[in-house]
Amino acid sequence: EHSIFNMSLRNMMDNMDAEMDQMDADNSSELSDLLISNSNSNDIILAGIDEITTQRQMNSIIESEWFDILSQTISSALLFLLIFGMSATVEVKHLREQVHNKFAILTGVATQFLIMPLLGYLSILVLSDHGLTEPMGISLLIVTASPG
Repeated sequence: EHSIFNMSLRNMMDNMDAEMDQMDADNSSELSDLLISNSNSNDIILAGIDEITTQRQMNSIIESEWFDILSQTISSALLFLLIFGMSATVEVKHLREQVHNKFAILTGVATQFLIMPLLGYLSILVLSDHGLTEPMGISLLIVTASPG
Protein backbone atom coordinates (compact mmCIF):
# COMPACT_ATOMS: atom_id res chain seq x y z
CA GLU A 1 0.00 0.00 0.00
CA HIS A 2 2.76 2.41 0.93
CA SER A 3 4.82 1.68 -2.20
CA ILE A 4 1.80 2.31 -4.44
CA PHE A 5 1.13 5.52 -2.56
CA ASN A 6 4.79 6.56 -2.84
CA MET A 7 4.77 5.86 -6.60
CA SER A 8 1.58 7.89 -6.98
CA LEU A 9 3.10 10.67 -4.95
CA ARG A 10 6.27 10.64 -7.09
CA ASN A 11 4.21 10.72 -10.29
CA MET A 12 2.20 13.60 -8.91
CA MET A 13 5.38 15.48 -8.00
CA ASP A 14 6.87 14.79 -11.45
CA ASN A 15 3.71 16.10 -13.08
CA MET A 16 3.88 19.18 -10.91
CA ASP A 17 7.51 19.77 -11.92
CA ALA A 18 6.61 19.46 -15.60
CA GLU A 19 3.69 21.84 -15.20
CA MET A 20 5.91 24.32 -13.37
CA ASP A 21 8.44 24.30 -16.21
CA GLN A 22 5.72 25.05 -18.75
CA MET A 23 4.19 27.96 -16.89
CA ASP A 24 5.30 31.54 -17.38
CA ALA A 25 5.91 34.09 -14.72
CA ASP A 26 2.47 35.52 -15.49
CA ASN A 27 0.87 32.27 -14.29
CA SER A 28 2.52 32.26 -10.86
CA SER A 29 -0.81 32.65 -9.05
CA GLU A 30 -2.22 29.57 -10.87
CA LEU A 31 0.88 27.62 -9.88
CA SER A 32 0.46 28.42 -6.19
CA ASP A 33 -3.22 27.36 -6.39
CA LEU A 34 -2.15 24.04 -7.95
CA LEU A 35 0.43 23.42 -5.23
CA ILE A 36 -2.10 24.12 -2.48
CA SER A 37 -4.64 21.80 -4.16
CA ASN A 38 -2.13 18.93 -4.48
CA SER A 39 -0.95 19.44 -0.88
CA ASN A 40 -4.53 19.21 0.40
CA SER A 41 -5.13 16.08 -1.70
CA ASN A 42 -2.05 14.44 -0.20
CA ASP A 43 -3.23 15.25 3.34
CA ILE A 44 -6.65 13.74 2.59
CA ILE A 45 -5.07 10.59 1.11
CA LEU A 46 -2.78 10.15 4.13
CA ALA A 47 -5.67 10.62 6.56
CA GLY A 48 -7.73 8.07 4.64
CA ILE A 49 -4.90 5.51 4.69
CA ASP A 50 -4.45 5.98 8.46
CA GLU A 51 -8.18 5.51 9.03
CA ILE A 52 -8.32 2.33 6.92
CA THR A 53 -5.29 0.88 8.71
CA THR A 54 -6.79 1.60 12.14
CA GLN A 55 -10.14 0.07 11.11
CA ARG A 56 -8.43 -3.09 9.82
CA GLN A 57 -6.49 -3.46 13.06
CA MET A 58 -9.67 -3.11 15.15
CA ASN A 59 -11.53 -5.61 12.95
CA SER A 60 -8.72 -8.15 13.24
CA ILE A 61 -8.75 -7.84 17.05
CA ILE A 62 -12.53 -8.12 17.31
CA GLU A 63 -12.80 -10.99 14.82
CA SER A 64 -10.03 -13.03 16.41
CA GLU A 65 -10.90 -16.23 18.23
CA TRP A 66 -9.11 -15.31 21.45
CA PHE A 67 -11.26 -12.19 21.82
CA ASP A 68 -14.41 -14.35 21.72
CA ILE A 69 -13.00 -16.76 24.29
CA LEU A 70 -11.88 -13.91 26.56
CA SER A 71 -15.23 -12.12 26.40
CA GLN A 72 -17.15 -15.34 27.13
CA THR A 73 -14.87 -16.15 30.06
CA ILE A 74 -15.22 -12.69 31.59
CA SER A 75 -19.01 -12.72 31.10
CA SER A 76 -19.32 -16.13 32.73
CA ALA A 77 -17.12 -15.11 35.67
CA LEU A 78 -19.14 -11.94 36.29
CA LEU A 79 -22.44 -13.84 36.09
CA PHE A 80 -21.11 -16.43 38.54
CA LEU A 81 -20.05 -13.72 41.00
CA LEU A 82 -23.45 -12.04 40.75
CA ILE A 83 -25.42 -15.24 41.42
CA PHE A 84 -23.01 -16.43 44.10
CA GLY A 85 -23.22 -13.06 45.86
CA MET A 86 -27.00 -13.16 45.87
CA SER A 87 -27.19 -16.74 47.11
CA ALA A 88 -24.59 -16.15 49.81
CA THR A 89 -26.99 -13.79 51.56
CA VAL A 90 -29.66 -16.49 52.02
CA GLU A 91 -29.69 -18.12 55.45
CA VAL A 92 -30.05 -21.92 55.53
CA LYS A 93 -32.76 -21.74 58.23
CA HIS A 94 -34.87 -19.42 56.10
CA LEU A 95 -34.35 -21.63 53.02
CA ARG A 96 -35.59 -24.73 54.91
CA GLU A 97 -38.70 -22.87 56.02
CA GLN A 98 -39.54 -21.83 52.46
CA VAL A 99 -39.06 -25.33 51.04
CA HIS A 100 -41.84 -26.60 53.32
CA ASN A 101 -44.13 -23.64 52.56
CA LYS A 102 -46.38 -25.08 49.84
CA PHE A 103 -48.34 -21.85 49.34
CA ALA A 104 -45.15 -19.92 48.52
CA ILE A 105 -44.01 -22.59 46.05
CA LEU A 106 -47.39 -22.76 44.28
CA THR A 107 -47.60 -18.97 44.15
CA GLY A 108 -44.13 -18.76 42.60
CA VAL A 109 -44.88 -21.46 40.00
CA ALA A 110 -48.22 -19.87 39.06
CA THR A 111 -46.66 -16.43 38.80
CA GLN A 112 -43.73 -17.63 36.71
CA PHE A 113 -45.59 -19.90 34.28
CA LEU A 114 -49.06 -18.31 34.07
CA ILE A 115 -49.12 -14.68 35.13
CA MET A 116 -45.78 -13.52 33.69
CA PRO A 117 -46.37 -14.93 30.15
CA LEU A 118 -49.92 -13.55 30.19
CA LEU A 119 -48.68 -10.09 31.21
CA GLY A 120 -46.02 -10.25 28.48
CA TYR A 121 -48.61 -11.14 25.86
CA LEU A 122 -50.97 -8.37 27.01
CA SER A 123 -48.08 -5.89 26.98
CA ILE A 124 -47.31 -6.82 23.39
CA LEU A 125 -50.95 -6.33 22.39
CA VAL A 126 -51.09 -2.90 24.03
CA LEU A 127 -47.67 -1.66 22.92
CA SER A 128 -47.84 -2.92 19.31
CA ASP A 129 -49.92 0.16 18.44
CA HIS A 130 -47.34 2.44 20.08
CA GLY A 131 -44.15 1.56 18.19
CA LEU A 132 -43.29 -1.90 19.52
CA THR A 133 -41.72 -3.77 16.61
CA GLU A 134 -42.16 -7.48 16.00
CA PRO A 135 -38.60 -8.41 17.08
CA MET A 136 -39.01 -6.37 20.25
CA GLY A 137 -42.35 -8.10 20.94
CA ILE A 138 -40.83 -11.54 20.47
CA SER A 139 -37.98 -10.61 22.81
CA LEU A 140 -40.44 -9.38 25.43
CA LEU A 141 -42.47 -12.57 25.16
CA ILE A 142 -39.37 -14.76 25.50
CA VAL A 143 -38.18 -12.83 28.58
CA THR A 144 -41.58 -12.96 30.30
CA ALA A 145 -42.14 -16.66 29.49
CA SER A 146 -38.68 -17.85 30.54
CA PRO A 147 -38.34 -19.07 34.11
CA GLY A 148 -35.74 -17.51 36.32
